[in-house]
Formats: sequence, C-alpha cells, structure tokens
Amino acid sequence: MHTSRWARRFLAYTMWAASGMSRGHVLQEYCESRPGKCHGLRQFDVSSFKGIFVQAAADYDLATGTQRYRSWLETQAAAILGRAVSDGTHRTSCKNPHSCQFGLYWSRYLAPGSAVVPVSLASQTSALQALTAALTG
Repeated sequence: MHTSRWARRFLAYTMWAASGMSRGHVLQEYCESRPGKCHGLRQFDVSSFKGIFVQAAADYDLATGTQRYRSWLETQAAAILGRAVSDGTHRTSCKNPHSCQFGLYWSRYLAPGSAVVPVSLASQTSALQALTAALTG
C-alpha cells in the first residue's frame, strides 16, 4: 500500500469517534473518554500527543498538496479557543500572554482547578501547534 494511503488510514482512524480519540470532531486523548480522565498517566506524553497528531494532519496536506484536513484543523483551533483557554483558574479570552494558558481538554470545557492533567509546557505546545496549523494550512 502506498505510504500516503497508510497515513490517511491512520489519520482517519484517530479522527473516527469510535476510536475514542475524537469527540464531536475534536481531538481528545483516549483516556479523556474514560472515568478518571487520564489520572496517573505520564502527563507530558498525554499532553504532547495532540500537537504531534495535528502536525501530522497538516503535514499530510502539505505533502499531498491537498486540503483534506483543512476544515478539521480549523475545528481544532476553534475548540481550543472556545474551551481550553484559561488564566490558570478561570476561562478567559487571551487578552494578554499572562492570562492565556492552553489546557489539555479541547473537546469540552473543564475548569483548570478540576482538570486531572494541568496546564503544562506540553499542553501549551500542542495547542500552539494546532493554532499554527489552522493558520498556515
């Protein structure tokens, strides 16, 4: 099978709701759909996955000269801005860099104080990768 077909199958599986890695067309960690919401897992790995995956979708479009995942990338960016932005305590709209933190949970709002996986360098990086991919795609 051609490499781009394998890549497309991998991307499609992860985006498929039944995989547990997508909710309402928004990327989520598999553990987010489970009770405990990722408790006890290596949090850097959990928080890094989304950024790596989003970059893979953007790279697919770039490598194939298509825009197959363009609207999906825009959906991720909208979800981040609508659900994952906080000042560390409360939902916010990123009026300045000090009140703009990106959390792990993109598919639904989860107050920072109740999030099992806190805002981290990895969650911030993943969100920035998604926002950049949506802008440049």
